[in-house]
Amino acid sequence: MKKLMVLLLSVFVVASVFAGGSSASSSGGTSTGGGQKYTSLPFVTDGTKLTVYVGEATNNEVTSFDPKDNIFTAKVIKDTGINLEIITGEDSSGLSVLLNTGNYPDVIISSMSYNDLLYYAGQGILRPLDEFNPLSSPNIKAAFDEYPALNQILRGADGKLYALPTVNDCLHCIYSGGRAWYYMPWMRDNNIKQPQTLDEFTSYLRYVKTNDLNKNGKQDEIPIAFDAEGARNFIAYIAKAYLPFVMGNYYGLAVENGKIVEQYKDPRFREALKYLAGIYKEGLILSDSFTMSGDQMRGLAESPDPVVAIEGITWMNSYTTHPSIRGTEKFVLPAIQGPNGQRNASNSDPWSILSAGYMITDKCKDPALAIALYNYFINFEIEMDGYLGPKGTAWDYADPGTSSIIGQASHKILWTFGQTPVNTSWGQGNPMIRNSKFRLGEQATGIDAIQKWYDTGDPSLQQQVLAAPAYKGEALWYITSMQLSKYKMSDSLFIPPMAVNDADNARLADINALLETYKDQAMVEFITGSRNIDNNTDWNTYLSELDRLGAAEMVQIRQKYLK
Repeated sequence: MKKLMVLLLSVFVVASVFAGGSSASSSGGTSTGGGQKYTSLPFVTDGTKLTVYVGEATNNEVTSFDPKDNIFTAKVIKDTGINLEIITGEDSSGLSVLLNTGNYPDVIISSMSYNDLLYYAGQGILRPLDEFNPLSSPNIKAAFDEYPALNQILRGADGKLYALPTVNDCLHCIYSGGRAWYYMPWMRDNNIKQPQTLDEFTSYLRYVKTNDLNKNGKQDEIPIAFDAEGARNFIAYIAKAYLPFVMGNYYGLAVENGKIVEQYKDPRFREALKYLAGIYKEGLILSDSFTMSGDQMRGLAESPDPVVAIEGITWMNSYTTHPSIRGTEKFVLPAIQGPNGQRNASNSDPWSILSAGYMITDKCKDPALAIALYNYFINFEIEMDGYLGPKGTAWDYADPGTSSIIGQASHKILWTFGQTPVNTSWGQGNPMIRNSKFRLGEQATGIDAIQKWYDTGDPSLQQQVLAAPAYKGEALWYITSMQLSKYKMSDSLFIPPMAVNDADNARLADINALLETYKDQAMVEFITGSRNIDNNTDWNTYLSELDRLGAAEMVQIRQKYLK
């Protein structure tokens, strides 16, 4: 049982708003769900209540889910006729507290790990859904047809379906496991080509350290910087020049020839640490990087005079305002080729875009209605309304004859993502099947100029890029991901979802609590010189300590579930 933590809950009863006899046009007037029991909107007109937990929104644009405040909540109620009682948690432990105290609602709308899904299903808290025939609902069936792997992450070892999905087919999220960004003008203005090999990369770092590239008369240029949370990311970026290093749900654990291997024990990983230790000793990595906060990193990334050449971070826009002039000048580094010819992209596992996102508990008296509500949520228009805000003000269908990044446009964004008015949406908290059409079907006005900018860095294009609607949407991320995809690592390297039993799951949690902390500490100590990476005794001590903390046992446990 997970430890209970104090939970601050915001609970309100949402009064149903009925529009007598009305239907919701394309939002689901013929929407079916719940084994065909609820076939049109509104689903109910008798005030039927569902209690719903909604996970915290992913931005600051939602302060209330109350229909008196929130436009999307009011729309859901009006369309469906369901009397919602919404519970939101103010910290990440909220859902665990509800589930472990028994004070949980009918429906949970929140991402849940596979292990947690199996655990709560085993406790009888999460209902199996098969008897209600959810795949008879058209939107749900379409999701499972498009992503068959959903059956791997939503079904238990008994084959039963315990959740409905959230899908975020986000290419730039997939390519986020070990990447870095560079300040493009310093390369462009000094006729330096983008480094392709580790030797070229090192030469550029030394050039930065010894030249006044920002022309402010100070020697304040920093070759590489990242914050403490970004350390794993940058270590992975360099390790990928030596071996196909995995960064994702498992850091440094991969599958080779049907066996789980610990890459952080690999001699090639040791060589990567040697390289990092060498450039750290030369002063090419900011010494504060391993302890620096995100705010401190942002201060460097947005300093009036540019000072950082390479930002060893996953998300450039977490530290540099996007869109902005400075933001346009941050380009993604390519996968670097190492001394043995290795060159591996930052892609993570193919299951990372899929998750359990909508669970129905044993307290729900009408699971068919809850399934119908989910099917309603994942209608395209409803998804967009919950994601950004109302159609016609936040988004709309594409202008006739316009193109997206990948072909014909399906829709256009009217507000800049991250800058929308408060309480017009659920801030990505609503259930969604964001497939590639959803992500990349956006009207891409200005895409040609953006592509040319990232190909050439032509200064005459910068203002045009900044003003282009496509730059505020998916263009930067799509172009970035396509550049990295040239060196995509094989999906076979990644450990698939595993139905681990409760006892083994508990043991793995105990091991990882110590092991992950030790790995982070040891990697930093090898890089900064507290441990000597060239000394065999120090390296062997590291290997022995990993096993003492349970690394070998952890692999043995996982191996028996690998199919």
